Amino acid sequence: MSDNKQEYQILTDAYHLEVHSVERLMGYEIATFKVISASGNFIFKKFPREKKHYAKVEHENLVLQAQKGKVSCQIPEVCPSHIGELITESENDIYRLQTFLKGNFLAEQKPSDKILSDLGHVLAEVDLTLEKSGLPAPPSYAREWDLRHALENLPLVDEVSDIPLRRLISYFLLQFQEVVMPHYYQFPSQLIHGDANDWNVLTSERKISGLIDFGDMCYSWRINELAIALAYSLMGVENILEAATHMISAYSKQIRLKEIEIDSLFYLVAVRLCTTLCHAAKSLIDDPENEYLVISQKPAQELLKKWIRINPLKAQKAFRKASGLTQRPLPERGQLNNQRNSLFSQTLSLSYEEPIPMYKSALQFM
Repeated sequence: MSDNKQEYQILTDAYHLEVHSVERLMGYEIATFKVISASGNFIFKKFPREKKHYAKVEHENLVLQAQKGKVSCQIPEVCPSHIGELITESENDIYRLQTFLKGNFLAEQKPSDKILSDLGHVLAEVDLTLEKSGLPAPPSYAREWDLRHALENLPLVDEVSDIPLRRLISYFLLQFQEVVMPHYYQFPSQLIHGDANDWNVLTSERKISGLIDFGDMCYSWRINELAIALAYSLMGVENILEAATHMISAYSKQIRLKEIEIDSLFYLVAVRLCTTLCHAAKSLIDDPENEYLVISQKPAQELLKKWIRINPLKAQKAFRKASGLTQRPLPERGQLNNQRNSLFSQTLSLSYEEPIPMYKSALQFM
């Protein structure tokens, strides 16, 4: 009890709980505790008593209230103090008590097609609710994790010690700059969960049972919700392209995605992986003895290396089919011949009967 004496005191005085134990959970900036009490289990979060944190917690509370009963899985509910306050305070900190959700983390299993489909369905429900809530953008958020601002992570690329991996990250960030950013104004934007990683998704009885941690919400491109979830849920999956289509299909059945969103999804998934690897590399430099950081990078590294081997046009075709969009027609033979003849001399012969349309290359791949 001595380690968490202040938390025990707040839980007892402000919430009238008969506390059995308070265990601090792994986290980065915000202190999170699992509380076991006579009344049940809870999650207790502690934030520095600063204006920006108070505003952010108030905003998150409104979002959690807006989600209540609107999503087909569990969402944390804020528990009021004995006098009805949703935020309690001490001299240096502010606190929020919320329900504890049971389930198994998606990170601890290989997701089935059904689980991926269910996750797409849940995320669409969340995004529809957020869009209809009319709530504004959060007062503060981790800008460096918002995929709209992925290029701001370029200075971190040099922190990646693995040279081939650094080259791969540089390539995908360049593709983001050249292929995605010219169309930034066409992407529908809204408030999104923003961090549906495999440690924030709970499963039970072969379906999604809970979605937690709304602390990284941001006002961003809608398609980024799907890109982030795919980047984490596809780690360790064998047929990643086919697996991705199950989530895309389920999401698209509720939210009709624009062509530019689907056609950019391949690069947005890659950029989320790049962002994760850049920040992990930076954290490893700051804390070189942290073995967890080394282990946690491996699945993202492996997925990015698989991702570069996928033809972007093949991915685009699969994603368009999954989302219900029509396929882009291939150019006719006569059109290709005329284009070739306008660029090359008639003295150059062809070694094939049917013209091969070439669009672009990727590193050593054509």
